[in-house]
Amino acid sequence: MDEKLVCESLVDVGLELTTDCNLKCVHCWQGEKAHPKMLKLNEVKVIIKRLAELGVGSLRITGGEPMIHPNFWEVMDEATHHSLSIVLRTNGTLIDEAVAHRLHDYPIIFTELSIDGFTSQDHDGFRRKKGSLKKTFLALDLLIKNGVKTRVKTVMNRRNIGSLLDLGKLLTRDHSDIEMWSLVDLVPLSNTVSYFQELMPRPSDIIKAMKSLGEWLKHDDVSFKVTGSALQLITEPMKAIRSNISLMYPCGYRKGYLYICADGSVKKCAWLNDSLGTITEDIGQMWQSGCCAQKASNPAECERCEFFKQGLCGYMYYVCPGIPCFPERKEFFRLLRESFKNKSL
Repeated sequence: MDEKLVCESLVDVGLELTTDCNLKCVHCWQGEKAHPKMLKLNEVKVIIKRLAELGVGSLRITGGEPMIHPNFWEVMDEATHHSLSIVLRTNGTLIDEAVAHRLHDYPIIFTELSIDGFTSQDHDGFRRKKGSLKKTFLALDLLIKNGVKTRVKTVMNRRNIGSLLDLGKLLTRDHSDIEMWSLVDLVPLSNTVSYFQELMPRPSDIIKAMKSLGEWLKHDDVSFKVTGSALQLITEPMKAIRSNISLMYPCGYRKGYLYICADGSVKKCAWLNDSLGTITEDIGQMWQSGCCAQKASNPAECERCEFFKQGLCGYMYYVCPGIPCFPERKEFFRLLRESFKNKSL
């Protein structure tokens, strides 16, 4: 596939305030933070003003942990002043009653909290910070109490794959006012490369867990949306396959999206190494030359892969030049295809 993209408007920007964090997550794609990067407030103000001029509608504030940035609230004020809607991605451990109350006053589309285990042993071990699960659940309650739309993201790994159903039931019982629970696939980037074999769930365990969740979703009254590539391939295989096959290009973020890194570089995506330029250059020009005129192409390995051709793999499974394929992924698709023996692909 090598089809030229129609020039799209820039509508959505990821803003990485800092690579620093108060946790040391095993799977962090930022890697170890011996020398964390951080955008200065005056740089952020220039960025936000230019994004507003370009008609950008939403700003995804992220990190590291964005809330440890010394000028976090000034950044929030600046985005609000320029009529940008905000998505806040945080681990939630810095949110208390006062913070949750204050966040309510901002134009937040949603706040996304990371919860990576049903038990403290699983989550705190994954995040390498004792007490982090307790703090994140407290933040979840406080945000909901203060009317801040909130979603939960869980990175599936070997430690939590067997207790995802328990976590789902807990969210339904005690935190049913969340908007969404996203089950995210582990990918071999940065820190995760070193720990991948230890962290990656066995494909057979993923299928077992997704089947259990699928049955739960069919029979229980779950008020929030539950999403995930593996889950949809198990529970709605034909819909997932049609979606993968029909996409003009595999990556869901490339359309109208840029990512601004804490070191000042500007990229099409956080997971790609190639930089379009830096914040000292005009973002509008970078968008026009670097994204609108680009051609969408799949990695060569994907074009040769039977699972990609059949629609089992695709956008929903991170077909991305920045993420290498790995044997566990192909084994998952092989087992999945075996379960479809009596179904037409």
